Amino acid sequence: DIGQRLSTYSTKSIFLDEDFDYLKRRYFLSELQLFKLVRDFNAECEERFVPVVFFYSIDQELSVKQGFILDRLSKTTNDAVVVLSFDSGYEDEPVLKSLKQQFQVVQTPSLVIDEETYPGLISLGELRQLIVEENEDAFVVKNSR
Repeated sequence: DIGQRLSTYSTKSIFLDEDFDYLKRRYFLSELQLFKLVRDFNAECEERFVPVVFFYSIDQELSVKQGFILDRLSKTTNDAVVVLSFDSGYEDEPVLKSLKQQFQVVQTPSLVIDEETYPGLISLGELRQLIVEENEDAFVVKNSR
């Protein structure tokens, strides 16, 4: 819900800047909490979700394309791929700065999969190789058509 509100802001500017900043920070902190929960869940349970941390730039064509590719991947893996999206240019949240430093993110788009950073646009086929084929037993892949 927060993500949809944020995208509405960027297209319609219906919020004050303070409201937008509050929503954006709340969204990022929620994403970080989800990242921790997914990691904890994977450590405790037999089922496996694959968190993909996606660093993007607003209004950057490659970031938009990467977002669509990640949506497609998530849908074709029965939502076993959990995409966590972060605006790389958002400087008001110290935890986000630390996350970028930890994963050595220097360009957008960049993806972090299993603690490894992949800079640049990554195709659906490449992502499937990186994620699905490495974790075949964890996924029931849907027909990608």
